[in-house]
Formats: sequence, C-alpha cells, structure tokens
Amino acid sequence: MKAFTFIHAADLHLDAPFQGMAGRIPEEIAASLREASFRAFDNLCDLCREREADFIVLAGDIYDADERSLRAQLRFRDGLKELAEKGIRSFVIHGNHDPLKSGGSLLDWPEGVHTFKDRRSLRADPFEAKGCRVAVSGISFQRPDEQENLASRLKPDPEADFNIALLHGNVGGITGYDNYAPCVLEELRRSGFNYWALGHVHEFKRLTEAGETACVVYPGCLQARSVRETGPKGACVVTVGADRNCHVEFAPLDVIRWAELPVDISGAKTVDAALAGIEEAIFQAGEEADGRGLICRLEMTGRTRLNSKLREAATRDDLLEQIRVKFAKASPFIWVERLEPRTRAEIDFKRQGQRDLLGVALNLAEELKQGLEPLRAQDGPLAELWGNSRIAKCLEKPSEERLREWIDDAAMLLADSVEKEEG
Repeated sequence: MKAFTFIHAADLHLDAPFQGMAGRIPEEIAASLREASFRAFDNLCDLCREREADFIVLAGDIYDADERSLRAQLRFRDGLKELAEKGIRSFVIHGNHDPLKSGGSLLDWPEGVHTFKDRRSLRADPFEAKGCRVAVSGISFQRPDEQENLASRLKPDPEADFNIALLHGNVGGITGYDNYAPCVLEELRRSGFNYWALGHVHEFKRLTEAGETACVVYPGCLQARSVRETGPKGACVVTVGADRNCHVEFAPLDVIRWAELPVDISGAKTVDAALAGIEEAIFQAGEEADGRGLICRLEMTGRTRLNSKLREAATRDDLLEQIRVKFAKASPFIWVERLEPRTRAEIDFKRQGQRDLLGVALNLAEELKQGLEPLRAQDGPLAELWGNSRIAKCLEKPSEERLREWIDDAAMLLADSVEKEEG
C-alpha cells in the first residue's frame, strides 16, 4: 500500500455564539464573530482539498445546540457535498451538543457522506485508499448526557488493513470537561483500532506516543468561543505510512483567536507607564495571532503605587476605553474584552516590618513561608481544615508552592486594607 492522508476534525459548533463577551461590541467585529464558525469550517474544507485528503472524519458536536439551525445544516451539507464531488468521503458522528434524539436533519445528504446513526450498524462499508483497505467505525450520542462507555461497543474489522474509530467522549477523566461516554486510555490502546478519532476536548492532545500500535488523538475545536479557549484551534492532518504508523500534524484553522494577557506593571509610577506595558503585551499577542482577529482579556499584576487607583471602577473603565481607542483601527481587528486588576500595593517590607502592626504581620508571613511544615502537619494549626471531610472533597492539600501563594495573597490583602484606610 502507498501512504494515504485523512483529516480529523471535531467540535465545529457551527453557528455558535461567542460566550462571555462584556460591553458593547462594534458591529464589524460582531459580524466577524457571527461568521467565525462557518469561516473556520470553510478553512477545513480548503485544507482537505489542499492536502489531497482521501477522506475526512468528524468526531461530534458538529452543531452547537439541539435545534441545529437550518443555516448551520445548509453550510455543513454544502461543504461536504463539494468535498464529495472531489472524491473526498466524510464520516460523521454526533456528540453531546447535537445528539441524535434532539432532532433529525432537514436536508438530503450527498453520496460519500456517512453519518453513524444506527447502533445496530457501527461500521461503514470498507473502502480503498491508495491501495489500503480502510474501515471506519463510529457511534453517536443518543442523548446529551451520555454516561455509557461507548468505546466498548466499537470493534475493528479483522479484514481491514487500517481501522479507525470515531468517539466523542472523555478519555481518562480529563478535567474541565463533562465526563460523557467515559473510558480509559489503556482500553483504546488494546482495542485493535489503528486510530481513535476523538472529540469533546477543545484542545489538541495526542494521548499516545508516536510508534504505538494505536494512535489516540483529540484535534481540539475548530474555532474558540470564549476566553477559556485560548491559543490556536484547528484540525489534524493524518498521514498513514506503508507501515501503518500515523504522522499527525496539527493545522490551525481558526479565524479569531482568544488570549488571556497577564501584564506585570510592577513599579509603574504613572498611568502612562502602565499603559505602555499593556500596549506592548497587546501588540505581541496580535503578532502571535498570525493574521487573525484577536479578542483578549487583560489582567494587570504586580506591586505598584497605582494599586488603589487601578481598583476603582471609573479608572478601569477609562483605561479600557483608552486601550480600545488605541487599537480601534488595527487590521485584523484587536478587541480588548475586559480589563481586570490583580495588582497589589507597593510596600517596602523591610521598613514596614520595623515600624507597626502591619509590619509585624508581614514579617510573620515571611517566617511562615520559610517553615511550612507545621501548616501541612496533620496535627498543626490547620489540622481541623485538613480533617474536614466536606472540605477534602473540593480542596486537595496544597503543595508548598501553593501555600506560599496563599500566604502572599493574605499579606497583600492586609496591606491593601491598610493602604485604603490610610488613603
């Protein structure tokens, strides 16, 4: 057999609204947001043609909601139809956002598009790709909160040269994602499938190492929808060699990128100095977006004499407006969605420690950071906290680094309170 190529994508969330957007957005940016998921899908179809893919697999959450807008269905159908006309087959499953029982398609689908609907038939007809007999298996969600281990239902075709499984779910209990269709990685490794095309997790993750018998991959979502989904988003180009090993390449396809920007303004004595640091961070993020629109959330950090002023709502609003004006003519667009203060008071710990009660507290904080064992001990001053079963369910015993961060935060909150009272 010769090497062949396929595209693996998931979590298109076509026609999805952007989430958590604060304040009024300029109409031209709002229009870009409304089209973002569709333009990313267009990029996906272009990628299939450019890489001369033999087929594409789509691992669930094609649509964003139960109702599956007609607009989204039309764009998806037409894109796959154009691929089919080029001889590029499509294999589709549905996930928790677009389960089968939430509603059927309103359209006729072209030949060359296979949607896994019937749980009595979990394998498409095998086909040839560059002389290799390929079998694709898949299973769709029947309801949004699928709790069954769907992976266990999928079986490879013993007569195929290369077996692919499509699954939407959480492998190994990845945090931050609902534990739908749960399974464990070892189960997929020993399943007999050559490639597991996963969906549900919105970031690119290859769960197995190159050279392993089974290649298990999350491509991530096609287009980020909120500040929780920062960084490049796209799909995977998978090249299968004559030895059946998979080369997996991540291809960015998003049209709008999100970024969380912590800006350290330690030592800034004027608003102009703080603004200079903020603007530099935004320029850098714009460069890294590589020609895409950018939505960013700024977080000011560090110790500064401006701390009290920056925490005033009116000051933050004025700063945000100034920043937006600065980047209003940027092309591609740059929109600062929010500005959050995480600064602390600027304190001379040595001098403060020699003169008053605050100094005593700050010195105590420094001493605690140097000797954390009593705080972590089962019979120490925090023993009641560590021994509380309710707290234990939601709060793991912190590392030494985390404890030091808590002590620092407590000291800074105390200093802020004193600064406010004195001001």
